[in-house]
Amino acid sequence: MSHPRSARSAFTLIELLVVIAIIALLMALLLPAIQKVREAANKMLCASNLRQLGIAAHNYHADFLKLPPGYYGPFQGNGGTNISPETNPQRGPWIGCLTVLLPYLEQDNVYKLMWATQQTYPTLGPVPTGPPLQLGLNKENQAWWTVTGNVQPNTGQVRLKMFKCPSDTVDEPTSEGAVFTTHVANGTIATVHPEDIGDPAYADALGRTSYTGVAGAAGNGEINNYYTKWEGVMCNRSNLSLGQLTVQDGTSNTLMFGEGLGGNGVGQRVHVWSWVGVGTMGTGLGLGRANVPCDDDTPPALGDAPIPGQDGAHWFRFSSRHAAGVQFCFGDGSVRTLKFGATTTPTLSMTSDWAILQHLAGRRDGLNFDTSSIID
Repeated sequence: MSHPRSARSAFTLIELLVVIAIIALLMALLLPAIQKVREAANKMLCASNLRQLGIAAHNYHADFLKLPPGYYGPFQGNGGTNISPETNPQRGPWIGCLTVLLPYLEQDNVYKLMWATQQTYPTLGPVPTGPPLQLGLNKENQAWWTVTGNVQPNTGQVRLKMFKCPSDTVDEPTSEGAVFTTHVANGTIATVHPEDIGDPAYADALGRTSYTGVAGAAGNGEINNYYTKWEGVMCNRSNLSLGQLTVQDGTSNTLMFGEGLGGNGVGQRVHVWSWVGVGTMGTGLGLGRANVPCDDDTPPALGDAPIPGQDGAHWFRFSSRHAAGVQFCFGDGSVRTLKFGATTTPTLSMTSDWAILQHLAGRRDGLNFDTSSIID
């Protein structure tokens, strides 16, 4: 005797819509949590990158009894350092500390391919015909980008993961390319943009960095002004030992490396920092938030408050896409977050966010007050 088959059950349209709604609700609830976990992991990786730079600097010190110079800019003994870098490429080679640290970051293969450039002081040297890179604190050379060997896919265009904050889209295309170098000295912050040297085709292809050295409020130099009391660890041709830093201000009280977008964080990205030449940045213009606009390529004068709505990330500020603030590696190798706060507003109050940032960036100002308002 045959039995009729039972009717097959199926979802009704209403039941299906309810299931879809529940799934969408669960995704909406879980997505922020997933994003928070991802950002926490990215922040940890970023901190690890900064810590590796600190360790590399200490290992360099173990070999040379000095920390690496922030960058090789103009030599004071050759007529002073108060110059414009875009019009004085011969006063370089404008190579930054990250390039010097390559052998201490397991990137000796890249370092060995970098070319020396023609020596310009104290005597004019021969035109170089290949590697190795030759650097000296008491001599000047043509800018690193004047030799084609330094802007090739195996040299200046190499993109190194350890130089990138994973929270930032540092490898995205830019409208004007990578910043070639910075000159933070004499109370000013200057740079060389690609347009300053004819917009070379390789400018957007140059290797990028989210990290650079801390020059203090506005670096060093031969001109005394209000900002020189906050001279930093990584300055133009700096020659500082850890012993000096320990005695002057303490390694745990002084910033050594920090992170930044190297350009604006809102809208089409205009600039990034190149790892070859951007060896240092000043803190005098404060810390920039990535979600705040700043579309002016020319930094405000030190001491001037930025135009409202123009105090976000740019090439002339340390900055980040982290929600809480900007991460820095201190002289002792520890990594901590400095809150954004009101650091872009200069003030004479020595307990303001801006002043505390300068005290942390300065290597010999004798910081002796509470920093909890800015250190997370």
